[in-house]
Formats: sequence, structure tokens, C-alpha cells
Amino acid sequence: MVIFCQILMATVYLLSAILKLRELSAFRAHLISTMPDVRPFAGFLAAGVVATEIGTALALMVIRPAWIGFSLSVLLLVGFTLYLVAMLRTRRGASCGCVGDGGGPISGVHVTRNILLVMVSGAGALLATGMGDTPAFAFYFSLGPAVIAGALLLYLDEIVSFFKMAT
Repeated sequence: MVIFCQILMATVYLLSAILKLRELSAFRAHLISTMPDVRPFAGFLAAGVVATEIGTALALMVIRPAWIGFSLSVLLLVGFTLYLVAMLRTRRGASCGCVGDGGGPISGVHVTRNILLVMVSGAGALLATGMGDTPAFAFYFSLGPAVIAGALLLYLDEIVSFFKMAT
């Protein structure tokens, strides 16, 4: 189960970072539009967010003991969630910035998704404290479902919107 949590969370961070990198200038503009005071260092902040996401993904998969990577993940997600809550209060029509500048307007779905991701990271940290080495077959068995679950959680708001449109 630890390896599943590691792969899921690493997928979320890497996919999010890649999507931000593809349009880094758009992500920078998003940061400026949602936090005008960061304009002088928005480029540095945008690159820092991407680097932090990549670093957290690597920490989840490489650093031992594994609870360290999960702890970094929880801290990062708490920061992102506080940003989302602040945006919900002040800039409701803005994109969340979770996957760069794309995505729909921020909603409670984004906050809910992040809370679920905090729970996955927290569970991984707790499980990792009692684990020894993980057999290789567990990694290969967990890889596919964890990548799919991570990608689905990252796009939870679009999935919810899809089902709202269908009704």
C-alpha cells in the first residue's frame, strides 16, 4: 500500500509540474493575476513551484525512510490548499492554477481533491513507519492503478463538471 501511495502522489506532482512547465509564462501570468504583489518575482515563484513539485515527487520515490517524502507532500498540499481557500474567498472566477493556467474556475472540488491527497499522503506516511523493504512485484502491481488514480484525482474538477453537464 505504501508504494501505491508513493506512485499516486508522485504522478500527481509530476503531471502537475509538466503541465505548468509546458506553459510556464501562462502560469506566471496566473500567479500575477491571483496575487498581484508577487509581480516582481512571479517568474521565480512559478519556477519554484514547479521545482518543488518535482522535488517532492522525487522525495516520495527515492528518499528513505519513505515517511519523509510523504511529510513533504503533506506540507506542500497544505500550502496549496490554503492558497485555494484564499482564492475561493477573493477570486472565485479564477482558475486554480493546479495544472498551470488551464482548468475551470476554482471551486470546492479543488479543495476537496487536495484534502483527499493530504489523506493519501498522511496514510502513506503512517504506513511507511512500519514497513521494511517493499518487494519489486508490489511496485509493478501498484504502478498502473496508482498512475490512473493520481491522474483522475488531479482532474477531479473536470470529472465532476462532466457529470454535472450530463444531468
